[in-house]
Amino acid sequence: MPPTNNEQLLDLVFVLDCTGSMGPYIRAAEKSINDIVADIRNSNKLASESALRVGVQAYRDADGFVEFLTKPHPLTPSNKIAEVQNFLKHLGAVGGGDGPEAVATALDRTLNDKNELGWLPASSAAHKIIVHITDAPPHGIKEEGDSKLLCLASELRTGTEGCCRISYR
Repeated sequence: MPPTNNEQLLDLVFVLDCTGSMGPYIRAAEKSINDIVADIRNSNKLASESALRVGVQAYRDADGFVEFLTKPHPLTPSNKIAEVQNFLKHLGAVGGGDGPEAVATALDRTLNDKNELGWLPASSAAHKIIVHITDAPPHGIKEEGDSKLLCLASELRTGTEGCCRISYR
């Protein structure tokens, strides 16, 4: 439940690549997520622990057999961070096979689909931050080894609260 006073709210979602190529990095990503959340909580810049909510959108690629394409863990108050940590602990790196990954699908579901993460409404004035953790670019930008002939722009829908921008470095 969001705070009822006028304190600043922060919804923080980690979009995490859980494809096979992330195998060597998945536990390091989990540790980084936990460290980022701890740093924010310990910064003394939150009015209360409930002002920070943390969620995860795990994703894999659609190629081959995978348990899930996207797997959300809804935004959870940071005083219940153990629930998010438990979710992260049970994620493994599986699937993929080509270089690019289902980034556009993951971001689309994070931002647009049925609000399965539980973003606060625009009227709450909550800051919304997405941290994308990956080792590969999205399908559709003509990356070498891309098995999908998709246009990235056609996969992303414009959200109701603005636009999104993807950069890959």
